[in-house]
Amino acid sequence: MSVAKGQDLLAEQLLYNPTISVSLFIPDICYIEAISTYKLEQKNAVYFDESIRKKIRELKRDISSTHAQSLLQNLEQSLIENTELINDIKSRLYDAIEKLNNQAQIISLDSSSLKELCQTALAEPDNLLVRNDIIDNLILQCIISHANLPNNSGQEKAFISGNSNDFNTSGVKKALRNAGIKYFTSTQHFLDWFNSRT
Repeated sequence: MSVAKGQDLLAEQLLYNPTISVSLFIPDICYIEAISTYKLEQKNAVYFDESIRKKIRELKRDISSTHAQSLLQNLEQSLIENTELINDIKSRLYDAIEKLNNQAQIISLDSSSLKELCQTALAEPDNLLVRNDIIDNLILQCIISHANLPNNSGQEKAFISGNSNDFNTSGVKKALRNAGIKYFTSTQHFLDWFNSRT
């Protein structure tokens, strides 16, 4: 979603113009999370649109203030930009998903890990590595399970996520380290580390 929202230009560059020898992997659940995040953005855009329309109705009644008329024009333009922005995010998300489908290997959570995670979420939610977010726990478990497959031993592995609130915790970082995965909060940090190795 950070690519769709233009928040990580280096991730976009890495995805669309790969210049280094990196194999990309993505948990299948990330697609669902990206769509869910987009739907939330869309819902917020509708709420923002409704707020603007309410203010526009108020401003149209003020026929004497030049400030009201100026604000009215700006808000009317904001309605247009709000719609264009959410459409742009949707288009960029669609493009990023298509590019990932062509360039990344999709990894799935195995059934035993899924069962274990569900049991923990229901019986002992305080034991989850990511508090209050079952999807992020699924993503984390998917990445760790994949990293621990026998055919992935000996490979350098990295996980990049700007979601530092959930993933940049001592428990999560320890679990990732135990699976031989380096965690980076941005593509820039990953590239700095990657380029320093040579």
